[in-house]
Amino acid sequence: MKRLSQSRHVAVTEDTPHPSEKRVLPAVPFYILLRKKSRNGLSHRHAFGFHLIVLLTILEPGDPNPIYLSVAGSEPGTRVQIEQYTALPHVSNGCAPVIPRLDLETTAGLRSVGTRVHSPLFTAARVGAHQEDFLNQMSDISAVAYKSPLYQMTETTPTCLWNDSASIPELTYAIEHGGVGATCNPVIAVGVLKKEMSAWKSRIAELVEQFPEATESEIGWRVVEEMSIKAAALLNPIFRKHNGRNGRLSIQTDPRFFKNSTAILNQARRFDELAPNMIVKIPATRAGIVAIEEATYEGISINATVSFTTAQCIAVAEAIERGLRRREMEGKDVSTMGSVCTIMVGRLDDWLKVVVEKAHLCVDPGYLEWAGVAVFKKTHNIFRERGYRVRLLSAAFRNHMHWSEFIGGDVVISPPYAWQVRYNMSNIEVISRIDNPVDRKIVDTLSVSFEDFRRAYGEDGLTHSEFDTFGPPPSDASAVHRRLSRS
Repeated sequence: MKRLSQSRHVAVTEDTPHPSEKRVLPAVPFYILLRKKSRNGLSHRHAFGFHLIVLLTILEPGDPNPIYLSVAGSEPGTRVQIEQYTALPHVSNGCAPVIPRLDLETTAGLRSVGTRVHSPLFTAARVGAHQEDFLNQMSDISAVAYKSPLYQMTETTPTCLWNDSASIPELTYAIEHGGVGATCNPVIAVGVLKKEMSAWKSRIAELVEQFPEATESEIGWRVVEEMSIKAAALLNPIFRKHNGRNGRLSIQTDPRFFKNSTAILNQARRFDELAPNMIVKIPATRAGIVAIEEATYEGISINATVSFTTAQCIAVAEAIERGLRRREMEGKDVSTMGSVCTIMVGRLDDWLKVVVEKAHLCVDPGYLEWAGVAVFKKTHNIFRERGYRVRLLSAAFRNHMHWSEFIGGDVVISPPYAWQVRYNMSNIEVISRIDNPVDRKIVDTLSVSFEDFRRAYGEDGLTHSEFDTFGPPPSDASAVHRRLSRS
């Protein structure tokens, strides 16, 4: 028997095994990402229009038997490079659990044995059996056809995709590529109206007639609520499937309440009642931290927003933990809650670029693209070490690193539709990078050059009273509502 390669007790061969080697092995599933290679040895990322992420079985440590692959669509002599495999159970439609990734690289010739194709799924054979036995075993082995980089991420890593819009067409696209959540706020609502005014114009007129004494702001908020309810309905099957951790529509409280915890909490209660799968955005301000604890205690899932710093995120996580512990002490359920804490990575980058111009600084412009990434990664490490029961969410996208550098973490990325399309058209490799540290030289340069980066990066960089004034100013909420009501 000819053996081509072996790594980490995983072997791939092109020959038929000797009958004496046939045996039944325990089924321990894992994913393998295959890159097609042509006969001239050149790698083609989109050969046949897809990669394969194949669910197989892994050999026991020290087992001499090889793994035999039979890949639908491959031809005799096709070379396939195994780029990586990850020890993960299959989780359909998003967000596999956190299990350390294992790497291997090997090349093997594959021989087609007439594998069948089930719907969009491809099939692969098991280990240690004759080729004639392969087809008899394929019924309980399935693979995921390559669809897009974002879909690949959701199927092979714990990283989840949310859609930064309540637009139904845009959310539908996100769900097709593994999306399991969405957001809405006044700014997003204005964007939706610009694209879908024909669908909303008559409804806005009805609201004005139905509530003749309502202010422009009140009409605007009713539009936001109705958009959110429609998007939440689309996500409800995912919400049930994920037991509340995903499948939520994130709706933002009025930014004008950022100093009033009572007003924030009252609006959070109202929003929580709009649909069973709402998650309420509360700003990571001094008053917002108070409201976050109380809302969590009342069983409301929270998306902490307007957050740019490690200190804000730690304060949010501690507030959520206090609220969860209070519920638990009273015997109340917390298992279906799914809070997240947003870091607006791109807005921190933007702010440092403003500082560069105002202070006439000269810094490598590429370094400024790493500020938000560095804060996110440091905060993620802290959350993981301390066991906080809240995930980080990446928002405010400016470049691919606001997605690609966070792949592999038990986190959420929430790009708008335009960035999702851009990522899906890219050749960026979908591999775990969350634990790859930002270059120390970049972090040191940013720390020396910018006081605001030091404040954002440090665990104790801000006091709670400074949360309200750090960084880029919030959007003009009043102007947004005027545009909503006049659209």
